Amino acid sequence: MNGWVGKLLRVNLTNGSITVEELSGKVTDQFLGGRGLASKVLYDEVDPKVEPLSPENKIIFMTGSLTGTGVIGGASYVVVTKSPLSVSIACSTAEGYFGPELKSAGYDGIILEGKAPQPVYLSIEDDRVELLSASHLWGKSTSRTEEIIRAEKEKIWSAKETSVASIGPAGEKLAKIASIINDRHRVAARAGVGAVMGSKNLKAIAVRGNQTVTVADGTLFVDAVARAWEKFKSTPVIPQTLNNVGTSFLVDLINGSGVLPVNNFQTGVMKKVEKISGEHMAETILRANKGCFACPIACVQMTAVEDPAFQGEGEGPEYRTIALIGAACGIGDIAAVAKISYLCDEMGIDTLSFGSAVACAMEL
Repeated sequence: MNGWVGKLLRVNLTNGSITVEELSGKVTDQFLGGRGLASKVLYDEVDPKVEPLSPENKIIFMTGSLTGTGVIGGASYVVVTKSPLSVSIACSTAEGYFGPELKSAGYDGIILEGKAPQPVYLSIEDDRVELLSASHLWGKSTSRTEEIIRAEKEKIWSAKETSVASIGPAGEKLAKIASIINDRHRVAARAGVGAVMGSKNLKAIAVRGNQTVTVADGTLFVDAVARAWEKFKSTPVIPQTLNNVGTSFLVDLINGSGVLPVNNFQTGVMKKVEKISGEHMAETILRANKGCFACPIACVQMTAVEDPAFQGEGEGPEYRTIALIGAACGIGDIAAVAKISYLCDEMGIDTLSFGSAVACAMEL
């Protein structure tokens, strides 16, 4: 069980019960990683005929065996549920600090079932787990929700260590492209996972952990992580490029290959693509870099737009957001793309699904 904590939280939102269940090594060996484990839980416990937005559906937040260990890229967690968009198993992944904090609190994952009578949020600090009223948070943006929860926890916890995953108005209104935002800017975006949270009257999950995630041999593990990082740094271009402009460096590359989704995929090449390129973003709106838990790459681009028409600040946009909000919709202004991306994050909407839907509507 090294790497795993060996415990799952089960929260029944209908009656408010919270229980801790043991996670066996036999199960984690058979279903490797958070996605495999969460998919098994959903398969075992949710009837295929269940409506995705009904109380009978379940939503599962699950870490993996490497989450929170310090390995590069070990910041991920997954959200698995029955998707209201595809009506099949959804798995949406996010990074940041939420997964490692959950692991440090002593839990590999959370199984949420039922529906709360009123809006609530789940508060976790080690073995202190409780459902609290979220009536004062309902209708608020994801960033404002996080600010309020962190301020509330400041009296009890160390606020800077509190990680919050929340939905915005889109999830509350059951939009089928609603996302979950954690740590202000990290997104579990795909397949309407935010709508399932909203259908359960669950506004957010706040977590802080004080425990250490163990591995079989700490010395060998640290050495392996260091060697992997040295090898990664020696690869041409990628580490420095990701640090400088994030995944947006792909805009020029994909456009040059003729497969950028321009005007709803009607063509693969965009004229004046340099106006939405990563390099142009770095020259105009980039303000700082930010990294996820235990990741030295720091590929998250924090940006701010001063142009009054598109004023705002937030994360990115990253390549896929630029491709689907920018190129696919024929928008050749990085400030405009950034502003739309900011608004999507605040409302809790998946930028890729949003861009794709708008691009399709424009062509129609």
